[in-house]
Amino acid sequence: MTDRRGADVHRAVADIAEWHIRLLGLLLHDPPLAQYLGGWTPEQIASQDSGLASGVMSLLRTLELHGLVASKVVSRNIPIGASSWMVYSITPAGRDFVLRLEDDAETVGGEVT
Repeated sequence: MTDRRGADVHRAVADIAEWHIRLLGLLLHDPPLAQYLGGWTPEQIASQDSGLASGVMSLLRTLELHGLVASKVVSRNIPIGASSWMVYSITPAGRDFVLRLEDDAETVGGEVT
């Protein structure tokens, strides 16, 4: 018998592919302009890892669906008016997920990049 959290992790693992793990690894780090935005924009993600650019929104939605990533709208006043951005950040569950993957990789002698 597994607890609810274990069942959620099991479901997430079934939906998560290498691309999702690669994105989670990027989200573990502070984005450029973190002090202003408080998260990663899809454009920042694409500029940091061009291999994720074409599917970044789909990847983010899947990770958000499983509670591994959270989104929020950030509005800022800029010299030419106000602007808003959707920003994404890794959740505590996302951090735990990555740590579990790293632990599993160490157990079987693999490596998580």
